[in-house]
Amino acid sequence: MKRPSQTFPIREKVHGPTGRASRSLFIAGLSGLVLLLLFDFITIGRQASWQDEIFFVSTGWSLAQSKPPIMSVMEQYPQTDSPIQFYGPVSFEVDAQLIRVLGLSLVAWRFLCLVGVILTLLLSSSLVKLAGGDRWAQLITALIIGLAQSVNNNLPGRFDAVATALFLSGLLLLLRGADVGGRATLWGAILGGAFIGVALGSTPRSLTLSLAAAISALLTAVGFRKVRKQFLFGTAAMFVIAVSVQTLLLLPWGMNSLSWYAYVRQATKGDTINATSVVGLGTLDFELHWHKATFLVLLLLMLTGLLGALAQRGRDTNREKIALKFFLTVFAAVNLFLMLLLLAQALGQSPYWLTPVVIGVMCWFDWKILKAKALGSIVAGLVGTCLAVLVIQNAENIVSVFLTWNRRNNADLTRFVKRTVEPGAVVYGPVSGYFYPVELAGAKYLYLSEQARAGRLSEPGVSIADKLEEEVCAHSTYTMWPETNPLHHSEGEPMPQALRERLLPRLAELSQPHLSTWKEELLDHLAPIAGKYGFPDVAIYPLKSLGHCGKVETLREEHRWDLPRLYLHRTAPSRSGYVTMGLSTTMRGVGAS
Repeated sequence: MKRPSQTFPIREKVHGPTGRASRSLFIAGLSGLVLLLLFDFITIGRQASWQDEIFFVSTGWSLAQSKPPIMSVMEQYPQTDSPIQFYGPVSFEVDAQLIRVLGLSLVAWRFLCLVGVILTLLLSSSLVKLAGGDRWAQLITALIIGLAQSVNNNLPGRFDAVATALFLSGLLLLLRGADVGGRATLWGAILGGAFIGVALGSTPRSLTLSLAAAISALLTAVGFRKVRKQFLFGTAAMFVIAVSVQTLLLLPWGMNSLSWYAYVRQATKGDTINATSVVGLGTLDFELHWHKATFLVLLLLMLTGLLGALAQRGRDTNREKIALKFFLTVFAAVNLFLMLLLLAQALGQSPYWLTPVVIGVMCWFDWKILKAKALGSIVAGLVGTCLAVLVIQNAENIVSVFLTWNRRNNADLTRFVKRTVEPGAVVYGPVSGYFYPVELAGAKYLYLSEQARAGRLSEPGVSIADKLEEEVCAHSTYTMWPETNPLHHSEGEPMPQALRERLLPRLAELSQPHLSTWKEELLDHLAPIAGKYGFPDVAIYPLKSLGHCGKVETLREEHRWDLPRLYLHRTAPSRSGYVTMGLSTTMRGVGAS
């Protein structure tokens, strides 16, 4: 008797983690992302202020005090261009409102920027999910963007992540409406346009994103008949709303979208560093000298996206999402090309190109498909390498911060200024300097020279010495300057001669705790990270007049007072954080020669 034949299910070979191992790896990745964001939050108050942060906050500080809309540190140059003319009012008005509610706060502004990073992660993952990416694609999207944003943790306080989140919000609403169809298309376009209008009112760097979105929508409409009406109608309506919202934001400042565009174009004609997307100063240069790791990440992502798309060829899975995948991929490619073509130093502005690239790549990532193919191992290797590059960069940042934790305390700087400088005094300092400590101590922080774009000086040929003499004669005037250690802080800004020749004997010094030998050796082996040795020592000097201040000086001569000259060194046992190491008397009658 013939035995019946037995059939067995054909199983595809699996090239990757499955079951419990897969779940464990996913949870580990999610936990790592949470820890990364927690590190960024914990270190908010342990990073030094820098020029770009002071640019935004000092302008918001002026607005909050109902002063002219220029950087408060530029008070001696009242005709200088307002940053609002270039960037739009959103970031500065937001900061001014924060200051009105919470007071001037380093933590509040930086936390807002961190919230922008978190929103960017959530919105990026949502776009990948909308286009058919699985949970692994969403997690990897958040990890890569989070790691890339955290690499710049040592340069905090930029509004870029918030502006990117605003634009991604508009894009998500548009694509959801196009995906659903019907009335959702209209509402998606209206709400999405409002968010993109606010993004355009935050920075001109949103222009390449907007142009790339318009080109991508047009190409998607041409290539996919089923969604043609949604994309053409939705995109047109969205940009009408976006331009209208931007104009409404600009009108209180005497501008509209066209006049703003014309100003930005004129203001950046001679600027090869901060050129924007309306000038065309890009050279398609990847600047590998500065951005080797970033360029490597870009190459790895491009290969990942290519292999992910090849793996899905001929599959029916998520076929209805192909139009969205196409849109996001073209959007990322066109935006990156436009930035390289039109912007100077494009790769250094990663929030505006890396986020779209990661989204455009990971929307093709489907682990269920990849793990059943030999391509799965290759793609996993590429993603793993990409994450490893970013993890190594972040690890160096993390190590440098924790090794120098007691050398990077902004609160100590504020206490130091309060103990040394009387309220209402004027303090000059470097552009990447001591705005927060001085202003929080009740004094006024000023830059010595006008910080303006090439060809945009409001007082060309003005004598810095005359500006300085004016303040010395009118107020108690000091300079607060880092005591640069060539071995640790070689990048420090040199003190201008106009200040140096007016220095009276040093009034006080704050010395950071000594670095142990093993820490110093370990830090020496890390990459050249800005501020990796912590904050430099800093000294405060009274300034004297080199001329004769006339009656003003005579009055000050009658009211001058003595104050001990303090050399302050921080030590752990001191309750106040300072120990007086020596005393000598110096006259603090500013204006005396």
